[in-house]
Amino acid sequence: MLRARSGLGYIARAVPEATIIGAACSGTVAIPSFPRSRPHVRVAFFEFDRPAIAPEESPQEYSTRLLAQIRHRAPIEVAGRKRAAALAGRIPTWSPELAITGKPDGKGALEAALAQTAPTQD
Repeated sequence: MLRARSGLGYIARAVPEATIIGAACSGTVAIPSFPRSRPHVRVAFFEFDRPAIAPEESPQEYSTRLLAQIRHRAPIEVAGRKRAAALAGRIPTWSPELAITGKPDGKGALEAALAQTAPTQD
């Protein structure tokens, strides 16, 4: 059994010749309301910017970096009754920072992962 935050990193380190492909799903929050409205679910398969794990990178850092790239393509959406309250500003919405790092201010692993994957401007 693999751990959620570091399992992919252990696989990438054990089998470096494996190809890692990302899948970003969006629109899934509309599935429970199917009879009333038709959901538009999209699945996009893509290659990561740097799919190989670096020698100095821990398995958890590797998984966090890949998850940040997935969340960039498919951000977390608020579903159900909380969606209306979130749109009205009554409850705080989930953020990629909170989902990835588990910290409300998002300081930590996400910033490091985004800094590594950010395109350089010339």
